[in-house]
Amino acid sequence: MKFNSLEHYRINPLRFLLLLLLLSLSGGAAVSAVTRDILGSDSWIIGALTAAAMAYLVGSEPRRKLDTVSLWQAREAPVVAASAAVSLRATGSNSRALMLLRCEEEELAGTVEHAKRMVLLGHAPKETIVESAAEIASDSVSEALLSMVSREAGSIEDVGDELESVFAATSLGDETKVPVFIAVCFFAPIMLLLFAVLTRSTTPLELGELVVLELILLNIAFAFSSRERRRLRI
Repeated sequence: MKFNSLEHYRINPLRFLLLLLLLSLSGGAAVSAVTRDILGSDSWIIGALTAAAMAYLVGSEPRRKLDTVSLWQAREAPVVAASAAVSLRATGSNSRALMLLRCEEEELAGTVEHAKRMVLLGHAPKETIVESAAEIASDSVSEALLSMVSREAGSIEDVGDELESVFAATSLGDETKVPVFIAVCFFAPIMLLLFAVLTRSTTPLELGELVVLELILLNIAFAFSSRERRRLRI
């Protein structure tokens, strides 16, 4: 988990840590109490594994959410880049070009609508666009918005600069490696099942350990197959 995920969603790290400890310890204690009659003195192991798994899942939730949002926003990057370039050339104004932008992803649409309201309230369009770009999860969309500030309307020639913006913004391959994640999702359960068969792991404790291991592997694969955006320091 990276703290810029918490920063992006404006989550207090100390409160988040306290919530994580509360949920993991209470969940582990509950599972240990429920399985005490079945496993006896070994129930604390299941409780500890449950607490560790819950702590990992809760602690990595902001990162996973930000990664997911970044992937969905990256799909809109070519459209946003082309729309920004064409609107800027047609209107000759950053504020008018911003008003013409339309986005489908919920968080991205909220950021753009907030920027529009700030411009209507009298804030400088360029500064507003720069501040809004810093709040966007996807690097591609952020760069597409910043391109509205970095280039003037008169400098956009009729040589297909909007298409050049599309190609420059299509860095979806840098933000996601979906085939890697799909391969891990497919092969991880098979390999763990073979491991359980070969080692004759049939007890609830051993099967629970394999399930926890699979969840950890899937989360690690998702973390490596998607790249969290670099925070813009402007």
